[in-house]
Amino acid sequence: MHIAITTLWFPHDKNPLYGIFIHTQAQALAKHAEVTVLVTRRKLIPYHKKYKVGKVNVVERGGPYLPNTSESRLDNWSKYYEKMFDEVNKEKKIDLIHCHDYIALYPTRKINKKNNIPYIVTIHNTDFLRGTVGDWRSSYISDAFLNSEKVIAVGETLKQKLYDYTHEDQIVNIPNIVDTELFSYHTPAPTPPFKFLYVGIYEERKRVMQMIKAFHKLDRENSQLTFIGYGSLEKQMKSYINKHNLQNRVHVIAPKSNDELPMYYQSHHCYISISTWETFGITVAEAMSCGLHILYSRSGGPEHFVAPEGCMLVEDVTPSALAMQMQEMISNYDPKKSVHIRNHVEQNLSSEYVIDKLLEIYSKIIKN
Repeated sequence: MHIAITTLWFPHDKNPLYGIFIHTQAQALAKHAEVTVLVTRRKLIPYHKKYKVGKVNVVERGGPYLPNTSESRLDNWSKYYEKMFDEVNKEKKIDLIHCHDYIALYPTRKINKKNNIPYIVTIHNTDFLRGTVGDWRSSYISDAFLNSEKVIAVGETLKQKLYDYTHEDQIVNIPNIVDTELFSYHTPAPTPPFKFLYVGIYEERKRVMQMIKAFHKLDRENSQLTFIGYGSLEKQMKSYINKHNLQNRVHVIAPKSNDELPMYYQSHHCYISISTWETFGITVAEAMSCGLHILYSRSGGPEHFVAPEGCMLVEDVTPSALAMQMQEMISNYDPKKSVHIRNHVEQNLSSEYVIDKLLEIYSKIIKN
């Protein structure tokens, strides 16, 4: 079977974690089928290239497009995907398209109408949780959902939001994959100091400033806080750290590749995710795969898949309240629970679990 993945998100040199969850899924699928990723990039000078990442074929086009500003521009931009599809399909027939992202869904539907090829779509976008999809997008999204073979939501809250666009029985919840071989279990380091970790974008919805301010209220001699990522709040974070002399206890580190991340997870005790909204929360799952305990908020994602042991819900994300829960995590930390956290990931989020579900869907569609 030959599966084409249409997406805007896929890792590249400047951002090796961009769409890493799609990369991970594609690599896992490539063990069972031929997989070709069709991806576009925004570049001033148009280009076209083909390459392989592991067992996955990638066809990439770039150009000065702004597809998310109007339907006319989106329609024009879709020609990139139509050309890539025709090129790949001519070499070897594509049996099914798996679309990731509601923007790439537009060209996927056009390809479907032109070539009568079946497609499914996985939705990751927080726009559905925030209510920022917009009217002009809603019309084509509903049409594309209704004509798809299946709509996959990566989280339960997201799944419920998608009911506004299609029939409930068409939507299923299948989580993102965690590479449990890469993000392997590691015996937790002895304490002190107790080490908290955050990996991701530094922006308001991630509440990174609340994390720093909460940490400032702790007994910092017995604890550390590490940030790995990038974003608009980085200067503000570093300014606060310097102002309050936290340089030896709070570390802000540049983004790391997927191959580098496990060593950071494995050297910490607890991962913090207190976002306003998340469709899934892949870094939470990766941290759990390495055995970390979790502090998490109700953001739409992590509360539906965290392990029953060693994971603590944060109801109040103000610095004072968060500081109390961080202290409680330190006081009640039990390294024995790390094994149960890891086992929970293997049973519910591993590639074997997710790929089996996808292959079952693919096989039914292709046979029909």
